[in-house]
Amino acid sequence: MKALELEKPILYNNTDRKGNAYKNILAMPVSLEYSMRDGRFRLSLYSIDDKRPIMTNIFTLTDLRIVDEEVGVDRNEAKKILFEQKYSEEPVLIEVTAIKWFKY
Repeated sequence: MKALELEKPILYNNTDRKGNAYKNILAMPVSLEYSMRDGRFRLSLYSIDDKRPIMTNIFTLTDLRIVDEEVGVDRNEAKKILFEQKYSEEPVLIEVTAIKWFKY
C-alpha cells in the first residue's frame, strides 16, 4: 500500500502457483484488487525487467521492499501500458447455447 501511495517501485520475491520461484523482481505497482472468487488480494504490477504486466497474489510475495531508484516508468505510464496490453482490439464474441443436462 505504501509503494502505491508513494508511487515507488518495489523489489520482491515470489513463488507462483506452479512452484516457480522469482527472486529480486523489480516492478512498479499499479493497483491492488480484491478477488471475490478467491477471497484474496492481488497486486497488479508492471515488471521493469520483463517489460510486461504481472498479476500476483499478495500472499505469495516475500521480501517485499520499496525501492528509491529511478526505473524509467512511473505508475501512470505503467497503468497505461497495462490497459493497452490487457484489452483486445477486436471484440470478443461469446455464443451461449441452452442444453438440457438432466433427463426427468
